Amino acid sequence: MSSFLSLNLADLWTGRPAPAAVSAPVAVAALLIELAECGAEPEEDRHDRIRAALVEIFGLGPWEVQGVLREAEAAQWQSVDSYRFTHAIKTELDREQRWPILRALARELEEGGTRTAVKTATLARIAALLGFTQDEVVGERLAVRDAHAH
Repeated sequence: MSSFLSLNLADLWTGRPAPAAVSAPVAVAALLIELAECGAEPEEDRHDRIRAALVEIFGLGPWEVQGVLREAEAAQWQSVDSYRFTHAIKTELDREQRWPILRALARELEEGGTRTAVKTATLARIAALLGFTQDEVVGERLAVRDAHAH
């Protein structure tokens, strides 16, 4: 019933059906793309980091990663907010399984080009939607900085 209702409300509001559900890997890639787009750097550099994160978190092979990236870019383009992606992740993965995602997001903030206030706020918003506290986000950012310094 709720999917029927959301489909009809989306049709009424935007004139198009609600986007299809996405898998956790696609959702993670879409969130990483969103965060990466808050910085100013070449697209290929962003994609390299996102590819590495998908391999690390989900153990995907090169062809799978390419498919996930294509699907994530399309999903990100259709999306009006991050809830769709964080909801998909929280549905598929328990909190313990989401820690590597927080680490990848923190790595994108700390190592991915210019760190801006918008990029920092975007990470905080996404992390909160994934169920992490601000203290946990700060701790993960510091861990990434320490690992990068060594």
